[in-house]
Amino acid sequence: MKPLLIALFLCSASLVGCRPSSGPPVIRWAEESCDRCRMLISDERFAAAAQFPDGSVRQYDDPGCLLDDLREQQQSPEKIWLRSYDGKSWLDAEDAWLVHTDKITTPMGSGLAAFADQEEAQAFAKKFSASLYTFHQFLQKRTGLPQDKSREATKDY
Repeated sequence: MKPLLIALFLCSASLVGCRPSSGPPVIRWAEESCDRCRMLISDERFAAAAQFPDGSVRQYDDPGCLLDDLREQQQSPEKIWLRSYDGKSWLDAEDAWLVHTDKITTPMGSGLAAFADQEEAQAFAKKFSASLYTFHQFLQKRTGLPQDKSREATKDY
């Protein structure tokens, strides 16, 4: 019995320092709070998350909270996720298209909606006479942080 207890202790001790998975967080909607504004994360269409080099994950109720937090963080995130505007899935921010408009209501008023498909984002932007950006373009616009110029997209509709 004693060798079994020692083995269990060693196995559990080895798990203590493990980093979380590299995937987006599982948010308990309307139960967990935004790491920036402390408002409950309840609208699945606008949640966002970032994972940092130390393994910590911060989650947000609005992409605007994420962007404001990134401006103030002492470390750059390894990974950023945005919820798709349909609320069904997480998007890698590197691949997301953002529509910015004051004609949609978001939890903290950022007016940002994320899309996986560029054509869908363009149609949404046209519908609301809005602007279309890559994540890095909007990050640079909002925070002044350097942007990735690999995808050109800024367009007003």
